[in-house]
Amino acid sequence: MPRSSRTPLMLALSCLFAGIITVGAGCAVEPEESSTPDRTDDPNPELQEQSQAILNGNVADTETLRKGGFVQLAHSVNGQLKKFCSGTLISNTRLFTARHCFEDPTTRYIQGNAPSLFVFMAHGDLGQQERRGQAIFFANSGFDYAMVDVRGGFNMPRNSDNVVATTVYTRAITIVPSGTDVLCFGNGLNSETCGADPNVCEGTGNGVLRWARLTGTVFDAGSHQMFRYKPNILFQLQARGDSGGSCVTLVPIVKQMWKQPLVSILSQCSPGSFCNSEIALTTKFDTWTKVTP
Repeated sequence: MPRSSRTPLMLALSCLFAGIITVGAGCAVEPEESSTPDRTDDPNPELQEQSQAILNGNVADTETLRKGGFVQLAHSVNGQLKKFCSGTLISNTRLFTARHCFEDPTTRYIQGNAPSLFVFMAHGDLGQQERRGQAIFFANSGFDYAMVDVRGGFNMPRNSDNVVATTVYTRAITIVPSGTDVLCFGNGLNSETCGADPNVCEGTGNGVLRWARLTGTVFDAGSHQMFRYKPNILFQLQARGDSGGSCVTLVPIVKQMWKQPLVSILSQCSPGSFCNSEIALTTKFDTWTKVTP
């Protein structure tokens, strides 16, 4: 897609940023065409297209770990589980993650074999829940997010009374102004060292749910708008293993995180420098194609 073009989906989202959708002013929602976005405005990007966790992150409290709705994706490699991305439940049976998590040569086969996908919440904890993939959907916009349905509902607090059950849970999706602080979650690395090639990195801590308070700034990525997060004063930032992980609205006390609306979905990072995330509200204007049989 040319850098100057705008899909109807993004025209609508631009109007949302302005606070109103005005029919007849280029903001009506129309059927969108498939597109491949140019996902960075950096003049010399070296962005990781593999799975991207929270460096120096805070370990999630037990309540958030076990029922916050923040999950980890894994698949079996030679009989060993390999954890590769993060995700966020928006219902008992549905989650959002990054599209590129299923486009790496090592994970692409999952598109044709959804049950080979393992989805964990509280991985390794006594309260661990595990589900298998059932269906994978890609956005027709081509933006870097995917929707995954799992077999059997996760136990999550019901919206009405917080009673834990396998049905009726939903997570809201919202937009926040540029420059807003949010809480970002991921199951990836806690420390990372990269060589001359930023895609060749080593680190520790993968598999532990962590969080950090980060500031999201909206920027024009050429084909559409995205959020950019930079390290905070504690040098915390998303990292490898956090791809598809989420940022949610900020609350004064980190509790009942399953109630906090989804703000963004992590797409890509330049290690230690910045990370770009898709605007979650865009998903509500998109259409989807099922890629699994």
